[in-house]
Amino acid sequence: MRIAFDIYIPISPIVILLVLAVVANFVLAWRVWVSNRKHLVNIYYALAILSAAFWTIGIIFFWLAKSASLISLSLRWNHFWAALIIFFFYFFTYYFPYKTFILKKSYAVIILVATFFILVISVLPNLFIPSVVALAEKFKAPSNLFWHIVYGIYFLGMGIVSFRNLLAKYRRTDGIWRKRLKQVLIATSITYIGGSIFDLIIPIVYNDILGWVGPLFTLFMAAYIGYYIFWEPNRVVN
Repeated sequence: MRIAFDIYIPISPIVILLVLAVVANFVLAWRVWVSNRKHLVNIYYALAILSAAFWTIGIIFFWLAKSASLISLSLRWNHFWAALIIFFFYFFTYYFPYKTFILKKSYAVIILVATFFILVISVLPNLFIPSVVALAEKFKAPSNLFWHIVYGIYFLGMGIVSFRNLLAKYRRTDGIWRKRLKQVLIATSITYIGGSIFDLIIPIVYNDILGWVGPLFTLFMAAYIGYYIFWEPNRVVN
């Protein structure tokens, strides 16, 4: 399939903000990973943030795209990486700051199979997303409604069980880890809710004109996590 990579060259404030979000996510992913390169907590959270960076890159290309094939490709790219965000985030919440239960093999298989299925329907053309999306239809959510709902069930379902993990640990934890859990809950819940509203729910009920807003919530997460978890604990008070 031939893909025409026509994009709109003038850079808008929206694109600048999205580029800042990409940079912030790459920096945060690197900072999380290098703080403990072998710990699964750091690995999974870094992968979730890295996926958010690639998702945001797709949003940029979608915003700039003029060709029907590039619009379709960027939409499929976006849904692929968004699914990986919540997949890696779930396993982060399973391990952070410690495990409170053993994930059964049957449940792990279900999660892996469901994620693989969602990734497949996200990237295959003419299933979830048409292989070409006309410029005039760019923001009109041309995806298949049935598969959009299936995708939404996966994304929201994984989000619910992920935050249930964090909340359960927060209720039974004291001291520094309770504080860390609260900080992570604030940073990630605001980002998750904002991203879900602007990039999942609104496109279903209205259109995708505000899809660029979702990634901007990752700027808040990067700033919040960077300050409260990495900078403040190491600050030297005179």
